[in-house]
Amino acid sequence: MNAPPRPPADLATVLPFSFKQHFHRIDMTKKYIRAVAMAAAAVSAMAYAGLTQAAPTPALQLTLLDSAGARFSEANAIANSGAIVGAAAQDWGIAFRATAWQGGAFNVVGGNASRALGVNDAGQSVGLTYWRYNETHAMVWSNGTAKDLHTFGAYKSEARDINASGKVAGWAFYTVIPIATVWDASTGQRTDLSGIESEAYAINDSGQVAGWQNVGGYMHATVWTGTQAIDLGIPGQGSLARGINESGLVVGTSSDSNWTNFATVWNGTVATRLSSLSYGDSHAWDINNHGLVVGNSRDPGTGGQHATLWVGTDIVDLNTYLDPALALQGWVLTTATGVNDQGWIVGMAEQSINGDLKRSAFLLSPIPEPSAYGMALAGLGVTALMSRRRQRRNVTQTC
Repeated sequence: MNAPPRPPADLATVLPFSFKQHFHRIDMTKKYIRAVAMAAAAVSAMAYAGLTQAAPTPALQLTLLDSAGARFSEANAIANSGAIVGAAAQDWGIAFRATAWQGGAFNVVGGNASRALGVNDAGQSVGLTYWRYNETHAMVWSNGTAKDLHTFGAYKSEARDINASGKVAGWAFYTVIPIATVWDASTGQRTDLSGIESEAYAINDSGQVAGWQNVGGYMHATVWTGTQAIDLGIPGQGSLARGINESGLVVGTSSDSNWTNFATVWNGTVATRLSSLSYGDSHAWDINNHGLVVGNSRDPGTGGQHATLWVGTDIVDLNTYLDPALALQGWVLTTATGVNDQGWIVGMAEQSINGDLKRSAFLLSPIPEPSAYGMALAGLGVTALMSRRRQRRNVTQTC
C-alpha cells in the first residue's frame, strides 16, 4: 500500500526516553490560561477559515520529567487533569514499562515490555503490552489494575486513546492487516469500525474517532462516527489523522504528489496544511479544544526533527524554550505528542554525546505573565509577544 513515511518518532516503534530533572507542578494563573486560550481559539477559527492573522505565543517553562533515573523515557499523552502517561526503561537492553506522572509523582503502571499511549481525566490509561515477538495486546490500566482488551482470534492489537466514557480507540490484526477498533474499557466489548485495512488513533468525548483507512492503495485520513466513515484524503495522495478535539477538528499528516509530508488540520473535509520549519516534513500529533496544535517539523539547520507548536497557522519551534544550559549539554526537543486545554505540552527530548544516547519525557507549562494575559484580553494586540518568536514561518498552504 502506498503511504506517507511515518514520522521517525512514531510511538508504536520508538524506544522510551530518559530524564534527569525532577518534575514539579507549575502554579498557573487561571486568568492567564483563559485569556490565552480565548485568543488562540479565536485566531485558530480565523486561520482554519483561510486567514493567517497571528495569535499570542504563550510563555512556557520546560521540565524534563523525572522517572527514578531511567535512561529512556517518553511522554505520549496528557489529560486536562494534568495526568501524563508514557513509558520508561532504565537502560539499554532493559524492557520499558508503561508509566504515569501526576502532581509530581512518578508511577509505573504496566508490566515489563508495556507502553501507555493515551489517558483520560479519570486517570484511565491505555496502551499495549508485548507478549512475545511481534505480538502486542491492547491494555487498559486503572486504579492499579490492568485489563487486557485483546480479542480472541487476533494476533496483535493496540489501544491508542480513551475518552471520558471509557471508549478506547485502536486497532487489531486478524490477518495480515489492522482493523480500526473501539473497545469498551469496562466490558471489553469490541466494535470494528471498518472491514478494510485501517487504524484508529484518537477518540473524542462524542465518540468520533480519527485515524486512517486504505482507499485505493493509499492511506487516507478518516473520521468515523459510529461505523460511518468520512474520507478526508485526496485521491492519489497519502494522509493520516492522529488527533481530534471536541469540535471535530482533526490533525495529522498529509503528503503531496511528491510524498512531501505536511502537518495538516481538517475542518470537516477541508484540509489546511500548516507552516513548516523547512519546506515539508512536518507532522501534527494532537490538538486541544482551543485549537493549539503540536507535533514536529524538520529543522533546516540540522536536518533533525524539532518539537513544534502551531498557534493558528504560525509555527513555533519549541526548542525556543530549551534552557541554554540544556542546549549546551546537547538536548533537543524532538517531538511534541500531546497538549491539554490548559496549554500544557508533553513530548520527547533527546541527548546524544559521542554516540551516548539518552531520551527524556518533557513537559512545557505556561508561565503566568500579567503582560501576556493583559494583551490577550485586549484582543490580539500582540506586537510585544510576537517579538519573542524566534522561529516563525508563514508558508501555509490550503489544499
